[in-house]
Amino acid sequence: MTMHWQQAINHCSRQGRPFVLATVLATSGSTPRGHGAKMVITRQETFDSIGGGQLEQLVIMRAHELLAGATNIQEITHFPLAAAALQCCGGSMTVLLESFGLNSIPVTIFGAGHVAERLATLLHDLSIPVTLIDNREAQLAGVKADVEKLCLQTPENAIAGLEANSFALVMTHDHLLDYRLIKALLDRSPIAFIGMIGSATKWQRFTERLRQDGVSADRTAAVQCPVGLENVPGKEPMAVAISVAALLLQERQRRSVLASQPASLRWRQIRSSLLQEVSTNAPD
Repeated sequence: MTMHWQQAINHCSRQGRPFVLATVLATSGSTPRGHGAKMVITRQETFDSIGGGQLEQLVIMRAHELLAGATNIQEITHFPLAAAALQCCGGSMTVLLESFGLNSIPVTIFGAGHVAERLATLLHDLSIPVTLIDNREAQLAGVKADVEKLCLQTPENAIAGLEANSFALVMTHDHLLDYRLIKALLDRSPIAFIGMIGSATKWQRFTERLRQDGVSADRTAAVQCPVGLENVPGKEPMAVAISVAALLLQERQRRSVLASQPASLRWRQIRSSLLQEVSTNAPD
């Protein structure tokens, strides 16, 4: 997708997608782009350019590391093109990386029923990235929510690809599929949140079966079932969707407060990096 960095920021913000904005703060010698050049980097795509080549690849790799941390952070990195990027330009660049990722928690909903469709619409309107997964193509086709939709005959196969900060919700039409999904979610490395729609009796039966299948009590405690806030009344699909959406917002805020936030860059750090750029390339 060809997009200017300013358009890319708006695009990612509307979709609730985490991204890194890379800005060339200073240059010395021969460089592919000058100061002020910018690009936007997501987990899957890049928009615009700060010069291409190995330098840009190094910046992208570092941006992906920052995105994996799911935090809002800024850092300044110095790139001598010959030594670090193996480019023959001979100059150097100082790049500011700003990662915007803490509040962009992806939500994967397994099942595309009435509650799931309404919940997906609510979360999309809140700029939270949502993926709906179902094994019924016709059911997905009827979903009006403007979110990513995947038809998978074996939905549990998608679990291995979930990000560590994902929220996963199990809301299928099939209790046997619900169990397979919960078991697969608990078997993989921990993810941020697991919830399932259903009654307390359903979860008691699932818990007993999970214990028989070797899942520890500590792991089963990671699942919230019934999912949603208890003080939101009503059993209509929209009422349940509101309850679940409110819980996810509450959980996201709790994790935001608990997350260790690195201090923002101070002017002294920026000045030091710029002086390094000048001194490194000063004539003898």
